[in-house]
Amino acid sequence: MGPGVRREHEERVLAALRDNGARSRAELGELVGLSRSSLSEVTTSLLDRGVIVVLDKGTARRGAGRPAERLALDPSSGQYIGLDFQHARVEVVVADATHEVLGAGRATYELGSPWHERMQVAFDLIDGVAEKANAHFGALAWIYAGVPGPYVPPSARVKLPAFWERSRINGYGVREALSGRYGAPTSIDNNTRLAALAEAKESGVQDLVYIRLGQGVGGGLVQAGRLTRGTHSLAGELGHAPVPGKQGLCRCGKRGCLETVAALPEVVKACQEAGVPAAGSATPLDEGALAAVDEVTTEVAAAMCMVLRPVVMALDPEEVVVAGPVLDLLPGLLLRVQEALMAERFTGLDVPRVRGPLVTAHEGALGALQAGYDAQALESKGTT
Repeated sequence: MGPGVRREHEERVLAALRDNGARSRAELGELVGLSRSSLSEVTTSLLDRGVIVVLDKGTARRGAGRPAERLALDPSSGQYIGLDFQHARVEVVVADATHEVLGAGRATYELGSPWHERMQVAFDLIDGVAEKANAHFGALAWIYAGVPGPYVPPSARVKLPAFWERSRINGYGVREALSGRYGAPTSIDNNTRLAALAEAKESGVQDLVYIRLGQGVGGGLVQAGRLTRGTHSLAGELGHAPVPGKQGLCRCGKRGCLETVAALPEVVKACQEAGVPAAGSATPLDEGALAAVDEVTTEVAAAMCMVLRPVVMALDPEEVVVAGPVLDLLPGLLLRVQEALMAERFTGLDVPRVRGPLVTAHEGALGALQAGYDAQALESKGTT
């Protein structure tokens, strides 16, 4: 039995146990359609690696001899690892074959640390989470990691700006390091895009636009429950869409990108120039400061809507999710964006609901887990 065939058969057995609970070998054979010899080879391998266990003895029929063993998924077998490499920390979530989360954690590194140091922090974190959860990695099904900045896969032969190119190279190193250490299929994507997937799964929404306002502005598009990546894997990079009338120089080299208006540093600067006390200040906002915050909110919302309107018209999403620390500085931003989108709606049609995030912890890592589930399911169907 070749490695590819074995993996396919293993996934069929694991899916049967995941969907039906503990089963005897005979029952598994009927569910997955494997011959007795093939099933024996697969289950023996899974037992040896600790992916499944002998749960108990079934009930024998009268005169049928000793009861048959029942096999079940090992609840301590880590099957999926989701990672989120942020600028100064990494987050990890580990799940079993039933997609139940076994453990999660985060660890920090210095901003700008070389990637080999970040990877060692990630390895130590994964080991620590597994030890605390009493989990093992006998047969990982998939590892999925998010990295900051656009991640363009090797198949996309496109010349990127310098700051994007660095993310692309770093992404390759992450994939190779993870797959080399754990011997499991490994995929990489942009971490903000993965957070969009986590939001869609949490809300049950099939079509969603996600935009995160942090040190930069990133985004993600979910259609029919799956991430939309685009030809060059750059779909959802809303931060680098142009805002008419804006001329600020963006780090991507263009002028007037949404990031030059709505990213956290720009919003902080706008608030400071308007005389608003620094975030966290004990000084309560007076009427003048509140008016200044409202003015900045209006400007940011207007810029966002210039970018969001054509996206909403093209994709017709059910929800627009706005996340990131800018929301703490501009608490009225969601309402302003909703109002601006409503002003452009078709007569008689609802516009997408604008909301804040439902997932506020480990969102990138949880989205990575979901992407891993999806990737593994597609592979088992032979469609990857």
